[in-house]
Amino acid sequence: MTRHLLSAIAAMAASGALQAAPLQVATFENLPLEGTESYWWGDPEEMMSDFTDGSFTFPNYCMESYQTWAFFGYSNRTATNFETLFPDQFNSAVGSGADKSKVYAVVYAADFMGHCDVIVGDGETPAKVDGTWVTNAAYTFSSITQGDAFAGDAFTKNDWYKVTFIGLDKDGETTGSVDFYLADYRSENSSSWYVLDSWQWCDLTPLGEVCSIRVTVDGTRKGSFGLNTPAYLCIDNFGDACPVTTAETLAVNPADPTFDIKQYFTFNADAAPVEYSIINSTTDATIEGSTVTLTGADFANKTVTVRAMQKGCAEYVAIPLATTTGINTIDATGMPEVKIAGRIISASDNVTAIDVFTTAGTIAAHTQGNALDASMLPAGVYIVRATSTNGTTAIRVALR
Repeated sequence: MTRHLLSAIAAMAASGALQAAPLQVATFENLPLEGTESYWWGDPEEMMSDFTDGSFTFPNYCMESYQTWAFFGYSNRTATNFETLFPDQFNSAVGSGADKSKVYAVVYAADFMGHCDVIVGDGETPAKVDGTWVTNAAYTFSSITQGDAFAGDAFTKNDWYKVTFIGLDKDGETTGSVDFYLADYRSENSSSWYVLDSWQWCDLTPLGEVCSIRVTVDGTRKGSFGLNTPAYLCIDNFGDACPVTTAETLAVNPADPTFDIKQYFTFNADAAPVEYSIINSTTDATIEGSTVTLTGADFANKTVTVRAMQKGCAEYVAIPLATTTGINTIDATGMPEVKIAGRIISASDNVTAIDVFTTAGTIAAHTQGNALDASMLPAGVYIVRATSTNGTTAIRVALR
């Protein structure tokens, strides 16, 4: 019986019927530290060691007698300045972990020390890693913004500093790579220049299924022996999924299936350019600027996930879609029915009032009755609320 059971399990594994357990996020919160405002930079008894958190193992190199370490350590320090190597190299540019957590990992990816590889799971079974949160270490942030004896003056036009995540299979072959710029001064528009001082999510899914992930850094400030910018960064919640928020359902007229997505994001476009993109969609869609056009034949009950980026920071929103139940007709709940014909909003005979709100909640138009001319409103997305003797219907509409 046991032999047959083992044979069945082997057959299931070979066919893919057995699925590996989901990867657990490395939050670093439960790793041992000696109180507050402290850090771990290696085992003084072992030159090469590692630590495991979630489904990931992080290597460490430490020579305490030479005050030297490399690869991965972790910290709960809240200071964001850099004055002396110890302890300030273990400060982040934020002063906390992602989402205000206490502990974060510090990466010293000096290539002359060897490869800085995160082991995924058992290191033998390929798995897809969703992403990780990243920010600058205080040491690197100080070098970029103020300059130092090694890297020279503060960054200026055309300078950059980035981390690259490289996916590796069990044989060490590359599966893909992802670049994430921690500082970027390449734009012709200086308002777009930035040095990251907040936690941002980095998408690692383009690496595919991996057994390990190599972390490298690079930049423009180099000398005879390689990179002069301090080769540090901080990471947190390694393996975390995309921080997407879900908007209210957007009702779109099939006769004009376009809508603007600026109102879904908090960025101030007057401060610096904002770049918009579609990162996932269950229906065919294109984007130009901030305008999404649905090109699929049917987009009812579908979702478009969009991203806005400004100065290295990103926000993600999933927009559920609904279509009209006839030409320019939206029936959200069965009570009362609301119709959109151009800029005329009309509703069931028993509707006693129609209110139109901006997505920020400010009232934009009101009428006592069951019809409202919205031609005076700027194009955009609004919430229409129709009140009747039977109840209230509130729907989101795009006015062109």
